[in-house]
Amino acid sequence: MRDEFSDVDEFPSISLKIRHDAGMNSFTANKLSSEFDSFNQRHAETFGSAYMGVDLRKSGIKVRGVEQYECRINMVTDKGLFHATSKGLGAVKAVHEALKEIELQVEKKKAKFESRIPSRDDYPSSVLEEN
Repeated sequence: MRDEFSDVDEFPSISLKIRHDAGMNSFTANKLSSEFDSFNQRHAETFGSAYMGVDLRKSGIKVRGVEQYECRINMVTDKGLFHATSKGLGAVKAVHEALKEIELQVEKKKAKFESRIPSRDDYPSSVLEEN
């Protein structure tokens, strides 16, 4: 089976490259586009720049006539690397679960940076001279 490569879509902060199996209908493609748009809107201010590579493949299993898909997302940002893998009945479900996993990783990383103890360099010199 031949893979199709879609064009790179430039969002304000996240550049997206989707690799998927041939034969995806327009309804599914529109749903996936809306999933990525909503993810971008929620995290546009979080990243200075980001690249998201999405690999979406059919796993060959059908349940009640619906194909099972496997989705792998690798996201490289100025804040770090994020990776998620998921399986779901239908392409939209697989992508949604993987994006949810990426969001959890992003929120965990944001909380880690917000709650860290400031280093000596973070204080103005006048505060350090008083102590």
